[in-house]
Amino acid sequence: MGLRIALAAALLMAAPLPSVSAEEGVSAAIGRANYAGFRDRRHCTAFAVGPRTVITAAHCIDGLGGAMTILFGYDRGEWQAEAVTVSAKDVGQDVAVLCLGRDSPASLTIAADGAGPGAATQLVGYGKPRVHAQQRRDCPVMAPVGGDLLLRCPASPGFSGGPLLNTDGEVVGVMSRTGRGTSYAADVAGLTADCPG
Repeated sequence: MGLRIALAAALLMAAPLPSVSAEEGVSAAIGRANYAGFRDRRHCTAFAVGPRTVITAAHCIDGLGGAMTILFGYDRGEWQAEAVTVSAKDVGQDVAVLCLGRDSPASLTIAADGAGPGAATQLVGYGKPRVHAQQRRDCPVMAPVGGDLLLRCPASPGFSGGPLLNTDGEVVGVMSRTGRGTSYAADVAGLTADCPG
C-alpha cells in the first residue's frame, strides 16, 4: 500500500500543474517558490523583475541547484502561471537571481534609489502561518545596516525572498532574515539582473 501511495505521489509531482486564475488583488509578478525532494520540502517567496528573471533569497536555494517551481499569483490553491527555474546564481547579500524556462505573467521594477530611515515600505510574501495566501505587511525602514535594511516589522519563515516595495510599488529590498519584532531585507536598489530569453 505504501509503495502505491509513493508511486502516485511521484506521478502527481511529475505531471504539469494546471494554470488557474488567482484572486483579485494578488500580484501576478510575485509567486510562491516551491521545492520538494526525497528528504527536503520547502517554500519561499520569489518575484519576477523581467520576463524570465526572478529574484529570491539565496538561502532559499541552498543545496537545490536552483531547481524550483514558481507559482505566480498563488493564493489559496489558485495561481495565474507556473514556471520552472532552469538556473540560479547567488549574487551576494543573500540574493539569488533565477532564470525561468518560460515567461512570467508580470514583473516588478527595481527602484533606482534606496529607502532611508523612516521610509514607508511594504513586504509581500507567503509567511507562516498563512503560507497559502499572498500577504502584505507594512514594514517601515529603521536604518540601513551594511548592505541591508533593518525593518520595524515581524516576519515569519516563508516571507524570505519576498519583495520589499516602496510607495511607488518598486522593489527596494529582498526579505532575508525574519524576526518577531524586527527583520532584515537585502538592499537591492539599483540592482541589474537579466536572464536570456
